[in-house]
Amino acid sequence: MMIRSLFCTVIALTALTMPATAATIIQTDAPVVRLGDIFHNIGSKADVIISDSPQPGQDMVMGTRHLLRLAKAHGVAWKPGTGDDTIILRRTAQSINVTQQETALKEALKSKGLEGDFGLAFPKPLSDLNIASSDATAITVDNLQYQPQSKQFSATLVAGAKQVKVQGHIVQLISVPVLKSPVQKGQVISAQDIGFIEMKAEDIKNSLVTNPDSVIGMVATKTLESNKPLRLNDINAQRLVERGQEIMIIYSTGPIQLTAKGKAMQNGQEDDVVQVVNLGSNLTLDARVTGNGVVTVY
Repeated sequence: MMIRSLFCTVIALTALTMPATAATIIQTDAPVVRLGDIFHNIGSKADVIISDSPQPGQDMVMGTRHLLRLAKAHGVAWKPGTGDDTIILRRTAQSINVTQQETALKEALKSKGLEGDFGLAFPKPLSDLNIASSDATAITVDNLQYQPQSKQFSATLVAGAKQVKVQGHIVQLISVPVLKSPVQKGQVISAQDIGFIEMKAEDIKNSLVTNPDSVIGMVATKTLESNKPLRLNDINAQRLVERGQEIMIIYSTGPIQLTAKGKAMQNGQEDDVVQVVNLGSNLTLDARVTGNGVVTVY
């Protein structure tokens, strides 16, 4: 008799004192294992069911001793060869990923009246579901229970023949500004630089920037990465006046405005009060920064 191989992978072990060995991998999408899956040319005995198949995506390993017992029990004239006769029976599968599961749960919760943008949190993280290759990929949600006050939910996810109980709670999501691409230190951030990501409200600290308007026109205090929440100390207002810079001084008294050339003695952002020197009179004055290279004395 020959061992039937639907798919054979030879694992060569190259060592001076060790002979080459081989393991046979048999792939099946059937729910049961038949004798004909293991042994070839055995006539009517091929349809004899010997066990359930492993779960989708899992393996069943049959070593030489197991095969000998199986052959003897069913009157199959098979003897092991000189190599490794181990058989790995692999149940083929298709996967339903975590995103698909969460989407199904969200849709079911919305049907319960839950509105707005929300996320799901689980005490035990979800994992991909492996189902039989022959099963439909649709996933349904059964036995959904939702408590609005505590925001707790529980449900059963059904995919093919697999049922998985899950529980978790609803979390509020907030859009926070991020950078679409890295910004170098000293670079002014424009509206075109801003993108958004959603974060759980409970993860947003006071140190994070949540208002995109407070980012536009600001200067990066260090090189900033893309798609990461911005912290308040990541940005600073743009300097409109630099120490030692020649500036324009506006004297404003009622409807009358006079201008003079001056020199800034301090760095200043918009609305800062800085010391400046009137280059005409050589007087030192306190003035408010009102524009790029412009200060006003009231």
